[in-house]
Amino acid sequence: MRRIDLGRRRKPIRDHQRRGGVANDGTVFELSPSANGNWRIKLLHSFSVDWKHISGSLVFDSTGNLYGTAQNGGSHNLGIVFRLSQAQDGRWIETTVHSFTGAGGSAPAASLVLDPAGNLFGTASQGGRGCGNTGCGTIFEITP
Repeated sequence: MRRIDLGRRRKPIRDHQRRGGVANDGTVFELSPSANGNWRIKLLHSFSVDWKHISGSLVFDSTGNLYGTAQNGGSHNLGIVFRLSQAQDGRWIETTVHSFTGAGGSAPAASLVLDPAGNLFGTASQGGRGCGNTGCGTIFEITP
C-alpha cells in the first residue's frame, strides 16, 4: 500500500487503491480538508469491470477526465489504459482507451504522463521484442 503524505496540503487529493469496492477491482477516492483540520474521504468510483491491478497514479486532462492503467483486463487480458469521465449526475463513467495486445506492450505498471497536446505516455513491463516469450517491455504513446 502506498502512503499519502498530506503534510500542509489544503487542496483535495484524488487517488486510487488497487483492491476494494463492489467487485474488489479497486476504487478512486478523494480526500478533502475540512475546516477543523481533519480530512474527509469520498468514494468517487468503484471499478465494476474486469480490470485488475490498477497501477501508477491517476492523471487529469484539461477537462477533468482521469486516466490510469490496469495491469490486467482488456480484450486480451494484457492490460489497459482507461479514462474516467464525470457524468452530469456526478457518476464517473469508465472507458477503455487502449487494450494491450502483447506486441505493443502488456502489463502497464507505472503512472502515465500527459503532454500539453493531450497525448498519454507510459511504460509496460512486458511485451515488445526480445527477452523470451514475455518481451522486455515497451514505452508507448496513446492519443485518446
